[in-house]
Amino acid sequence: MADRVHPKASSPDATSPRPPQSPSNSNPPTPENPVPPAGTYVIQIPKDQIFRHPPPENASRYQKYSGRKPRRSGCCCCCLCWFLGLAALLIFLLAIAAGIFYLVIRPKALSYSVEDISITGFNVSSAASTASISPEFDVTVRADNPNKKISIYYEEDSSVKVYYSDVDLCNGVLPAFYQPPRTSPCSRLR
Repeated sequence: MADRVHPKASSPDATSPRPPQSPSNSNPPTPENPVPPAGTYVIQIPKDQIFRHPPPENASRYQKYSGRKPRRSGCCCCCLCWFLGLAALLIFLLAIAAGIFYLVIRPKALSYSVEDISITGFNVSSAASTASISPEFDVTVRADNPNKKISIYYEEDSSVKVYYSDVDLCNGVLPAFYQPPRTSPCSRLR
């Protein structure tokens, strides 16, 4: 109740009529102190109540949230953010390196073509029940390397399989050899 403003007791002068003032003598109100319209009340509140943080209705909520202990998940979250950032940076650098490699080397696909094929040990005239069919294939394959800066090493025990309409015709082994850039050597497979 101490914060409320009560009107002053009326004095005998307040009941007596005042003489009207001339408009020329009165000063117009300044924009800093505007005069309130008639029939309004001006209530003055101390500044410490206006600027109090937090407001009284939220004081218990403020104490509840401000007194919290820091959670430990912040450390895990920080480590996860660092890990994801480093992983993204590594992926970005690898993409740049792959792009530079492609622009410098300009790799092209190798092409293989069959130059010659011969079949031995295949007898059509013999009966199917008495002799087993085990033909031998001699295949000559041309490997074309169109790259300017890439050479190919064919190592030992490289295998080759020849199929026709999902039927395995033969298996073979490539000879070990070196194929320099822009060459087309032929290899004989048995």
